[in-house]
Amino acid sequence: MQSMRLLGLCFLMTWASLVHAEDMRFQVHLNFDDAGVSPSIADQVKQALPQLWQRIVPQSEQAKLQGLRAMSLLKSIHPQGLDSTIIFNEQRVWQSLDARSIAYIRPAPRFYISLDAMDPLGRHNTQMQTQLNAYLDDICQTWGVQRNPHAPLLTFHIQWLNDVQFYVSAVQQSQATQRDQNRWKQGQSAMRQLQRSLQTMLLHARNQSMIKTVMKSSQDMPQTAIETSTFMLHIQGQSSLAQQTLLETALQSDARVLSITPTLIEPSSQNYQVLVKEAPELWLESWFAQRGMTANLSLEGWLAE
Repeated sequence: MQSMRLLGLCFLMTWASLVHAEDMRFQVHLNFDDAGVSPSIADQVKQALPQLWQRIVPQSEQAKLQGLRAMSLLKSIHPQGLDSTIIFNEQRVWQSLDARSIAYIRPAPRFYISLDAMDPLGRHNTQMQTQLNAYLDDICQTWGVQRNPHAPLLTFHIQWLNDVQFYVSAVQQSQATQRDQNRWKQGQSAMRQLQRSLQTMLLHARNQSMIKTVMKSSQDMPQTAIETSTFMLHIQGQSSLAQQTLLETALQSDARVLSITPTLIEPSSQNYQVLVKEAPELWLESWFAQRGMTANLSLEGWLAE
């Protein structure tokens, strides 16, 4: 009888742990093999915090994170030799972000990711597919994306056109959108350029997932959670001074834009620092699409062409 009670208790505990499963984005693993010694606990937590922010906070909101103390967000730390697992307190993190009106990505984006790579003759390059799938596993961990066979489909397709040029596309089943890019070797590693394209497209899919979540819960979300953010905007393409001025004026006149400050103005390239009242992930892409342009989030900010 006692054993049956223990078995029942174990079952309930297991069920409860599944229902209340922790968000794995809040667990950060560090390795100090290169240094040969583990830093202090405070330094380890300080090193781990930027990895957490990368997973749960959009790039456009990163500038607001200054001043948040890493140790105040710590739940536990588990050192083992020269490895450590730092676990942050999920509830405390969300509360801290809410208090600063910082938009965040919740819940974790999930995709069933597939990838195929074709050579110029239309044959599958299985070696490249294996390498790039391993790379996708790494960056999914970096950017807080879960690969799940039951989640919406996200397909990456790579087609080599000739010896020096390839074509990359990504199709999201849930949004029915496609992102296309061309990349050339031109003195750089083709694999590195492919990885850069995949990372940009994965971030785009992650941000689209955030937009969908925000729109579904907008009635319950405090408005301050998605207000006021600063981001860098890079506009690429040959244009006259008059065309540049018209575009700047149109962007400045949008009700969501508080200020737009030029940082680089050239005939083929313009850079701006933009302060807005609403996270750009929610509207900037469609704003440029209405003007016959594309806008994508890159590692340096937003790129419009």
